[in-house]
Amino acid sequence: SIKTAIGLPKGSTRPENVTVHEKVVYPQYRRETIRFESRPGMEVMGYFLTPTKVKDKIPAVLCLPGHGYGVDSLVGIKQDKSMRPWGEWGDYQKDFALQCVANGYAAFALEQVSFGYRRDANAVKSGSGASSCVRDSMAALMLGETITGWRVWDAMVSLDFLASRPEVDGRRLATM
Repeated sequence: SIKTAIGLPKGSTRPENVTVHEKVVYPQYRRETIRFESRPGMEVMGYFLTPTKVKDKIPAVLCLPGHGYGVDSLVGIKQDKSMRPWGEWGDYQKDFALQCVANGYAAFALEQVSFGYRRDANAVKSGSGASSCVRDSMAALMLGETITGWRVWDAMVSLDFLASRPEVDGRRLATM
């Protein structure tokens, strides 16, 4: 099966121990820093964004960053250029979670495992351009899983998180 092929973890996709760590209100949107467990011992971090003028349930987009310095590049949080060894390449994501919100969608910008805030201590010491993909991939393989499976699982749990939000129409979810 596809679940076995990509090494998905087993269990429920319901997020556990959801906490809000920060709420910031801007003129056009609100941003909450969210943490939850996607499975025991695996903490997910991301930003939940909503337009400020939400009256009814709205569709939502799960926003997944590509390679770069992490989820901050989706939500308008800029890092000092000296912290980005790849230069402007890190800006290619064009704050696309903010673009979703500007077009009337809620958005959950998920930090992918091994990047940004979800890197190991050695990667953090090496600078913002370093990931912990190799170490995390080996750990996943030792558990009979894969880093791809971990990332897909976190996305599945994040979709369940989005569907649980009172502002969100859980029948209208997308992924970017």
